[in-house]
Amino acid sequence: MGVLSYRCPDTSHEVTTGIETDAAGLAQVRKLKVAVACPYCRDGGHVVTADTMVVLERIIPAAQLAR
Repeated sequence: MGVLSYRCPDTSHEVTTGIETDAAGLAQVRKLKVAVACPYCRDGGHVVTADTMVVLERIIPAAQLAR
């Protein structure tokens, strides 16, 4: 699992959405439009299609793996 990320169309900053999925899940909803917040824009967000997003894998701290 990872978190969906997109590039702000106005500033080109990478923005994480907090939406968790994997590559297979993302592939199933490629044409889905998602309204997402953007911390870099004054208007507060964008509507982007899932096919413009990527899945960023979460890094799990070693201490959590040992549990």
